[in-house]
Amino acid sequence: MATGMSISASSVWKKEVEWKELLAKEIEGLQRRLSEKEQKISTQSAQLDEIKQSFLYNFELLKGRDAELARFVRATAYLKSIISKRDKEISELKVTVDRLTSELSGSRQSETDWKSRFEAETSRAVVRE
Repeated sequence: MATGMSISASSVWKKEVEWKELLAKEIEGLQRRLSEKEQKISTQSAQLDEIKQSFLYNFELLKGRDAELARFVRATAYLKSIISKRDKEISELKVTVDRLTSELSGSRQSETDWKSRFEAETSRAVVRE
């Protein structure tokens, strides 16, 4: 029976060694996977930081662009108001020019009429003398 027990003890000892080796391999595999995951997390954290920096940079660019667009909108509105005022002034000046042209034409006609009357009166006066 001692031999049977030795075989059993030796078998148990052998199984325990195998079990410890399997556990050691499992632990080694888990440690390797942990290391890989930590490396991946580190890489992704660096990428995230880079993306954050890019986002902040682009956000600042957009804010600057929006401010510039707002300035352009204000400048455009101001220039449109100036153009509108000038168009109104031009329209008023055209009306004035038309009125003055009409008055000038009337004055010229009146001048022509007066000249004709004057010449007629002068001719009659010369004939009377």
